[in-house]
Amino acid sequence: MSPSGLALGARRVDVVRLFLIEAVLICLIGGALGVGAGTAASSALARLAGWPILLGAESMLAALAFAATVGVAFGYYPARKAAYLLPAVALRSD
Repeated sequence: MSPSGLALGARRVDVVRLFLIEAVLICLIGGALGVGAGTAASSALARLAGWPILLGAESMLAALAFAATVGVAFGYYPARKAAYLLPAVALRSD
């Protein structure tokens, strides 16, 4: 690790962890909003059509797990790239 990274107090693993936590949280919030919207839409459609509806907790948890997996999968590369970026370059860019 370069001395400049140590001067700021963040190790590479800390930067990667921070980025991954942010990506997973954003995806989980989006997943929860999607599960809520899907539940509301399917309930409304079932009520209008007079159909019975069965909403399983397993499918909702699977959707949230998939959202978290997407967050890890698509957050890892930018996190790793940011971890190896020099602090002076990161502060200078937009």
